[in-house]
Amino acid sequence: MKIIFILCLLYLPLYATSQPQQISIRNDSIYIDEAPVPQPIPSKDFIDGLMQSKSRTGIITGMLDPVSGESISKKQRAYHYPLLGLYFYSTLKDRTENSMSIVLSHEAGQLSKRNQNKSSVYNGGLLIGEHALTKETTLQDLQKSNSISIVGSGETRKTKVPLTYALARYGNLLIRCYFKKTDGRLTSVTVMQ
Repeated sequence: MKIIFILCLLYLPLYATSQPQQISIRNDSIYIDEAPVPQPIPSKDFIDGLMQSKSRTGIITGMLDPVSGESISKKQRAYHYPLLGLYFYSTLKDRTENSMSIVLSHEAGQLSKRNQNKSSVYNGGLLIGEHALTKETTLQDLQKSNSISIVGSGETRKTKVPLTYALARYGNLLIRCYFKKTDGRLTSVTVMQ
């Protein structure tokens, strides 16, 4: 009985990943539960402590250009929290270029069978200024916002399932919002500082 209790105590932190309740973007900064995400991200320990979860960390050598959507060669340190639906990136050469991706929903067929049980979506609140974004948000909803200006849109060609996107500007931040082609609802948001 004691062994079972000790094993439960050891494995409990692995299953008890708590998701942030609120992500807000204001004053050209990203806040997670009212704590600012500094530029550059100081360390893995700092971001893991802020997220209250362990990240999968690595170096990515290629990325998509936020404006054109084409692949460019740029090394980034990646902090992945797939069970929370959150991903952080920090370029290695210019440490002031950070980005954060928030997955709000998955399009059918977007995940491979191998990753279906390993990837989740963010279910907390997402605010850009005073505008709340959810998986029900459409491009028309974004266009109604006074603080967010749409500067471009198009279709992705590099993904498994084609998505449409809108490139928006909020203050000095560039925001790329991806929408399902089927119903036009938001699937994910990437904020670039």
